[in-house]
Amino acid sequence: MNIAKFRVAILTLSLICGTVLSAAPKKMLVVTITVGFRHSSVLAAEPVIAEIGKDSGLFTVDYIRQPDNKPNINKPKEPAKPAQFKDAKEEAAYKTALDKYKAELAKFEADLPAQQAAQKAWNTAYEAALAKLTPENLKQYDILFFANTTGAVLPKGGPREAILDFVKSGKAFIGTHSATDTFGDFPGYVSMINGNFAGHPWGGGTLCTFTNHDPSHPAVKMYPAEFQWKDEIYQYRSFDPTAVRVLLSLNMAKTSPKMPYQVPVSWVREFGAGRIFYTNLGHNDVTWKDKTFQSHLLGGIRWALKLETGSAVPNPEISALENAKSYIATAAAEAKRDAAPLIEKLIAKKGDAALLKQLNADAAEFHKLKDAPRAALAAKAFAVLE
Repeated sequence: MNIAKFRVAILTLSLICGTVLSAAPKKMLVVTITVGFRHSSVLAAEPVIAEIGKDSGLFTVDYIRQPDNKPNINKPKEPAKPAQFKDAKEEAAYKTALDKYKAELAKFEADLPAQQAAQKAWNTAYEAALAKLTPENLKQYDILFFANTTGAVLPKGGPREAILDFVKSGKAFIGTHSATDTFGDFPGYVSMINGNFAGHPWGGGTLCTFTNHDPSHPAVKMYPAEFQWKDEIYQYRSFDPTAVRVLLSLNMAKTSPKMPYQVPVSWVREFGAGRIFYTNLGHNDVTWKDKTFQSHLLGGIRWALKLETGSAVPNPEISALENAKSYIATAAAEAKRDAAPLIEKLIAKKGDAALLKQLNADAAEFHKLKDAPRAALAAKAFAVLE
């Protein structure tokens, strides 16, 4: 073989090898541990995530799962005895409750050694599962996915910081639904994901209307400019609109109950050299089975892996406008007025920074007030817009 042909062969082989290497699937670690409330949709989420990876060829999945059949050791509570019985009926009811308590206590004490052994075994299995969340083990993964996690998943200290370091190093973090109800006692995580659960006035059966703020972004391009879906939607504490790019928000004018503040639903951000994609959707099983939601996840994952272009520039001006719109929508509903023309006028004045600043300040005050003072403040907002 002459030199020229040899060089061509080497170049061809290198191109083939490069293509194979570039097509190698990424590795994802999915965490579904719940120390707090456990969503039934975790059981729907786990196989769906694996299917998305398999069907797209983009990633393989490993899990950190909570062991099944967690023991629940609760000692029966003795019924309170009144200082004096009102009548024979109340005394008889107390004696019945006391007999029931004694029987339950006897069973509890008889079962206690077995329950304690089961608890010890469960704790051992739980600690073994969490052992995967170490700096060394995380190095083999490209994506860390908190799928409806809740509570203090890890004890305080180094393992928690390893999650932040993982993302800062250039990796991807994905969070769904109650990923924002996780590590509420860990300011570093709350700051990274940019919010912590503060209630859900919109339950799983609420038909919510959503606004898509960036229809060209790969994480939300599958959704129209406005759409409806039933899911449980959180509101947050410690949300910083200057830290993230909000992609979806609750449209308060078309959703009930109404609140006088913005409720962001999905956002992205850059964190160190890595990327974060979060969506509040995912409470309901049917959400996980929805093809559009699955595209939402895949688009967010591809973006977080830097395989798709899409802005992560924070858009606090969107949050300021949405906050003002939510205020007007709530105030108009209470005043039994049509919010649509007022919001249309507000949108026309969205470039008026001073107006938005004042309306946002008034919205916070409106939320604290009741009755007549609240109505008077609303009337002031209507007058400014009209």
